[in-house]
Amino acid sequence: MVSWNSKHETEKSIQRVLNSEGINVQIAVVDNNSSDGTCDYIKSNYPEVRLIENDENKGFSSACNQGIEHFLEQDVNFIFLLNTDLYVNTQTLACLTDAADKSQQFGAISPVVYHNDDDKRVWFEQGCVNWTTSASFHQTNGAPLIYSQDSDLDRSDERFVGNDYIPFCSALFRPRVFKEVGMLPESYFLYYEDVDYCTQLSDHGYKIITDTQTSVQHEESASSGGRRSPTATYYTARNHIQFAMRFRNRINIPVSIIWIVIWLSLLFGYRIITKQPEAAFAVAYGIYDGLCGRTGRFRYPQ
Repeated sequence: MVSWNSKHETEKSIQRVLNSEGINVQIAVVDNNSSDGTCDYIKSNYPEVRLIENDENKGFSSACNQGIEHFLEQDVNFIFLLNTDLYVNTQTLACLTDAADKSQQFGAISPVVYHNDDDKRVWFEQGCVNWTTSASFHQTNGAPLIYSQDSDLDRSDERFVGNDYIPFCSALFRPRVFKEVGMLPESYFLYYEDVDYCTQLSDHGYKIITDTQTSVQHEESASSGGRRSPTATYYTARNHIQFAMRFRNRINIPVSIIWIVIWLSLLFGYRIITKQPEAAFAVAYGIYDGLCGRTGRFRYPQ
């Protein structure tokens, strides 16, 4: 788990994992210099949790890599990335590890993710990348699933859904994946590292799977202030450009440019219409910094 000023969510998430049935778990929390007492609370209430304290906010993927490296040294069977604002049920981890045992080709596995305030409202079931435009998106709320041309897996077992990517708010991996493919890309700081890394997994012959027999609940972007906050808006805009530039040999560049201009214009316009001037400025900053090739933590969070 990666925590940043989310003491309440972290406590709730830890307890849910500890309540898991049918599986032995070890928990590591990597804290990105929280100022809300998260670390002291974990030390006092969960001494069995491995706490890694950073003296600065290193971002999501960098902190994840610290936790992954810790468990690579422990010779564990699986590594599960979990946002602190995401809550498993008692069978989630047992189901995911059972799914992983079905095929060595499964490189990353996600449960179905529901909005925390409504267990019938799907936040994620399938992740797709449109390589013509460079757009990535979730299939949610009963939208028809998209099947890749070369995937026999999608149709062979209704339990599993194939993806181009899964969000790393809740994702199970075998440790050997990180040894073969490498660690998560840290240049994004926040957002799009999952799309990038899953693309690398696919390039190495792994399948990216959703296990529809289990689910979790997600309070999206709790630590970054919500997906419309300046921090989330900035990295969404900047990192989309970074992702497109990184994989420019796979996309239709003229079409992608048109798409990005339209999408970012809508993103900026929506922030203006809804009277969120700071978030609107964040879109502009994100576009500028993305075109300038700036990576890692930059400008936000302030």
